[in-house]
Amino acid sequence: MDILLIAPSARRRDQLRERLLGAGLVPAAEAAVPSDAEDVTASVGLADAVPEGRAWLQALMPLQGLAVVGAGPTSVDRLRDLALTGWAALPVDVSPTHLRQALEMVDAGFGVAPSDWMRPSPATVVVPRTEVDDDLQDAALTDRETDVLDLLAEGLSNQRIAERLGISPHTVKFHIASIYDKLDARTRTQAVRHALDRGLLHL
Repeated sequence: MDILLIAPSARRRDQLRERLLGAGLVPAAEAAVPSDAEDVTASVGLADAVPEGRAWLQALMPLQGLAVVGAGPTSVDRLRDLALTGWAALPVDVSPTHLRQALEMVDAGFGVAPSDWMRPSPATVVVPRTEVDDDLQDAALTDRETDVLDLLAEGLSNQRIAERLGISPHTVKFHIASIYDKLDARTRTQAVRHALDRGLLHL
């Protein structure tokens, strides 16, 4: 398991590194801004807040999952919306043993949070196709984007999609960004939901 530390300041990265070392783990790389993570091959990210913005979303895509230490109950839904394979929302006082266990669970594709933070996701509201904006109706996906979207719906990571389609992970990221733009989506979950609403995807 290769771990990427994510925090905007050196002090905050130092604090995360100390916690990671206390759990008997060593970071593979560190990122202060999204561009720091572009060529990193880490499988799990460790942050002290949920990274925000499209640039961070693109940078997180190759990761298997993301764990956030010092998160609160509201971060659970935000982590779910990132649509990574695994995620963890951990309290600031998480023990070294539990931190290590949580990271291993994230790497294995599980969602982890204190039981009292977990609640069912809000029910999905499906908009009838006739009510979808005309500009969304006109945004057609290419054949390759449709292939990528189908694999996104299966929950595959960027690396797995690249392997299945015989293209590079960078090209997968390019196609996903285009899908987001055409479907007016910010996350994988939204992209799949909007595609279903428009009849572009059938599960």
